[in-house]
Amino acid sequence: AAAWEAGVAFETVGTGDADGDDLPGVHVCARDLQEALYNIVDNAIKYVVHGPSSRPMVRVSASPSHADGPAGVAILVEDNGPGIPEADSEAVFRRGYRGDVGDGGPVPGSGLGMEITRRLIEGMGGRVEVVAPLLTGDGGGLGGASVRVVLYRRPEKM
Repeated sequence: AAAWEAGVAFETVGTGDADGDDLPGVHVCARDLQEALYNIVDNAIKYVVHGPSSRPMVRVSASPSHADGPAGVAILVEDNGPGIPEADSEAVFRRGYRGDVGDGGPVPGSGLGMEITRRLIEGMGGRVEVVAPLLTGDGGGLGGASVRVVLYRRPEKM
């Protein structure tokens, strides 16, 4: 509803990998996961509206994650807004951090969402990170900000 009200196209993709495998079960607190994903998607909607795109777009995708560790699920939230500079990829998780949208207008919010998100995801034994944007020509990415959450079947506190 928030995306629609802001005039942002929103889509969800994937519930398995290219071979048709289902997503593995993962250990999560549903309420904490909902809050964490809400914070990430809310930021994507806020910043994409201020970006250079003529048609703001936010995409959420889920896929099995086992290439870089134990079995789990990777959730990728991406947009076609101005993106997050590589130098700020850790700073976005600091309490009070506010991104620069370049148009001089303030983006609503307190700068607490991503710090809370990291705390919630790590509390479930997962990880959250800003990843290099996937460019439209390289695999269908949107080219703006990309935030990945990885949750595990058998999490270990990180």
